[in-house]
Amino acid sequence: MRYISNRYNWTLAQAGFLLSLRAFINILLLLAIIPLISSFLLSRLRLSSNHKDLLLVQASAIFLIFGSAIMGFAPTIGIGITGMVIWTLGTGFTALTRSLITSLVQKRHVGALYAAISIVETCSMMLGGPVQASLYALGLKWRGMWEGLPYFMLAGISAVAGVAVWWFGLLMKGRLEEGAVRLGDEVEEEEDLLEAEFQDDV
Repeated sequence: MRYISNRYNWTLAQAGFLLSLRAFINILLLLAIIPLISSFLLSRLRLSSNHKDLLLVQASAIFLIFGSAIMGFAPTIGIGITGMVIWTLGTGFTALTRSLITSLVQKRHVGALYAAISIVETCSMMLGGPVQASLYALGLKWRGMWEGLPYFMLAGISAVAGVAVWWFGLLMKGRLEEGAVRLGDEVEEEEDLLEAEFQDDV
């Protein structure tokens, strides 16, 4: 809100309406767009759940990169809003990434995995807040295009995350299906063992 108010000479009240727009797009993304695309990838293209999540994560990374870059460069409020909409379409990145990595670990390790994710997120917020504020202050000092410096940083971080996701996809190519099959086999084996133990008890 402060960025939009300073760069485009909007009042904070006017900029506040964009928060409602972003919230609406985020709800639409989570309740309609992602579920519909997921259903299409699973039912029509016959992709595995892991492969589907990987494609959605990669697409979300692209939206984050281009959306934040457009917001940083945008010379007019119209282009800035367009960048915000594109960026918001990538906000499912975190949830989709969690879904992907959760499916690749055994159930007994999920708790430790979520704890590690929470620690990383907390540390990133501790570091990201001051860094973003410092970049914004520096951008106001340099003026012009540099006012979008925090969004350039966001685009860079999103690009690093995108490269990591694509590299992960290349490393796991051909293994996502195997992992899904292996996990299903393990579940079936556990069920067979439980059934055998129950019959022995009876």
